[in-house]
Amino acid sequence: MFLNKVAWGAGGLVMFWVNQRYWQESGVPLAYFGVLLAGYGLIAGLAGRAAPLGATRYGRRPLLAAAGALPIIAYFAMASFLGWTGIVLGILARWAGAWARCSSWRRSTRGSPPRSARP
Repeated sequence: MFLNKVAWGAGGLVMFWVNQRYWQESGVPLAYFGVLLAGYGLIAGLAGRAAPLGATRYGRRPLLAAAGALPIIAYFAMASFLGWTGIVLGILARWAGAWARCSSWRRSTRGSPPRSARP
């Protein structure tokens, strides 16, 4: 568990640096970096809220398949389209990550009683 948290934190930090470098090379002014990061976080939050609806409508397997495919599409699109187009298409990766986390979390907690009902 500890090593997983360390790896996840290091991966997130590296991705943060990669995003900053991408935005810098795309010509985004430094003042917009915080706004972009907050927007990416907001998109991930909205995607996390929509994940249960998508799982009930389409099922878990298609949702997880989309969560696996969307980052690949997003990163190829970011490599192909430098600038605001690539940044907007990069949102797909955040959306898919939130889907994957919420879908797998709901699967691992299904059937367990709420915290208030536990002894």
